[in-house]
Amino acid sequence: MTTVLLDRSKYLDDSELRAFLRAIQDRKRKTANRDRVLFLVLATVGMRPTELCRLTLEDVTLGSEPALRVRRLKSRQILGRLDDIPIGEKLGRILRRWIKARGPTPGPLFPSQRGAPLEIRGLERLFKRYAQSAGIGPEVTLYALRHTAARRMLEATGDLRTVQVMLGHASITTTTIYAHVTTERRRLAAESVLRGL
Repeated sequence: MTTVLLDRSKYLDDSELRAFLRAIQDRKRKTANRDRVLFLVLATVGMRPTELCRLTLEDVTLGSEPALRVRRLKSRQILGRLDDIPIGEKLGRILRRWIKARGPTPGPLFPSQRGAPLEIRGLERLFKRYAQSAGIGPEVTLYALRHTAARRMLEATGDLRTVQVMLGHASITTTTIYAHVTTERRRLAAESVLRGL
């Protein structure tokens, strides 16, 4: 089996992610609150951008176990299964504040300025605008937030199967690209122990 490594341009490191989220606040756009929350969801939950665009208010559970109901895709146009993805208390609180500001009207969780669901092209433009403001190179795409979430989940849990379920991958083989990033970090950690000896 050929080993496939996750290209460094496909995810944001921690300092880039912080700079990206700061850039949203710094732009002082009318939609900055919505934009920060939606990009935070992408960077922590790891859903596909198209799945985020399909989220509705009804897909959010904010009880004792906050979760998002994600409509997975079988292919580019065909909806597949529904997954309830736990989001944790901190993101649950952030979403609760967003929903309070957004209002209780049913519809898209992250509506456009006209109230319609966001479209993927508009989301990509927003990402590029904020990434550029944060000094992140043009080679990094919107999908980098999904890869960032996967990398961070794997580093936090060490559990490839959990990451597979969170991302909605049908095969764990697809998820293994993220394991190599962690392996590289472990190698660097091991080497750092020997420095100076």
